[in-house]
Amino acid sequence: MCLLVHELIGKFDVTSLTVDDGDLALEKLRMLPKIRSSKHDEEVFRPYPVSEWIKINENVGREVISESTVGRYLEKAATIYKWIDKHIVKTQSPFSGLGTRKENYYECDDVNPFEKKDLLTIFSQPIFTSHTIKRHKTKKIYNYSQFWLPLIALLSGMRPNEIAQLKAKNIHCKHGILHFALSNSDEDQSLKNRRAKRLVLVHSTLLSLGFEKYLQRFHSDDLLFPEVTYSKKGGYYKNHGEWFSRYFSKLINLSAEKKRFSSFRHNFINHFKQSGELAAVPAALVGHENGTITYDRYGSKAELEKLKEAVETIKFDHYLEQVKPFEWLE
Repeated sequence: MCLLVHELIGKFDVTSLTVDDGDLALEKLRMLPKIRSSKHDEEVFRPYPVSEWIKINENVGREVISESTVGRYLEKAATIYKWIDKHIVKTQSPFSGLGTRKENYYECDDVNPFEKKDLLTIFSQPIFTSHTIKRHKTKKIYNYSQFWLPLIALLSGMRPNEIAQLKAKNIHCKHGILHFALSNSDEDQSLKNRRAKRLVLVHSTLLSLGFEKYLQRFHSDDLLFPEVTYSKKGGYYKNHGEWFSRYFSKLINLSAEKKRFSSFRHNFINHFKQSGELAAVPAALVGHENGTITYDRYGSKAELEKLKEAVETIKFDHYLEQVKPFEWLE
């Protein structure tokens, strides 16, 4: 197990590893495919180094190993490093404590995508069809996040808290292309991993639903959804996540069907899987490992156009036919 971890991060000198290497190991393990004991998987994965399995799986689409399995790999590695430190050479384990680090409940990827009937149910609710949106109980402002977060999630593939923590300064327009610039530059903003720092193009459907009109009232450091409240456990998304579960559990059996808000992200990703395009550009959009596009290159006109082209292949118009374009309620 320890050897596999070293193979994933590409380092084998036990005295040279850093805390960043531990984080990288955690990130890569969470993307490691679950290899079946079948002839097909033996032929597809086994002839290649472990370091290449993640890339291979972008085309194969195997489910990844569970969070508990990730934990076991890291705990074994930490145990071996502890023994090395005691008996062979002084070293500081970059894996200590990582095996027990759990995913934020609201960012969990162990969910199913929404079915067609679910999407039709969600976007036919009065929140979307007639802007029946209540005010926040204490802040006394409208909960516009209830309208925008599901739409943005479906059309961008962003993680729940990535959307909830957006500020006006995270919306850029370069070469005439509007996009979200995700970062953790502020103390109250966080990203799942280094790949999550990325640009996500604003889908034309969001623009047709009035997203630019919504943006006009906000300035640089303003939260786009000021009604949301920050918490250490769930970031800015926690309260919205609880509301979403309460509201839609009455309409969809979310718990039994392993569905929640992050199911929107899976609908987005599944679009590319089904079209056979879960490669560099789509992987860059959702913050997955990819080999050709880096954050530094996103700013070029050519790369932005590539990302824009990929986003626009998403066609969920059928599910959004009843959604009324945004209007301020005040």
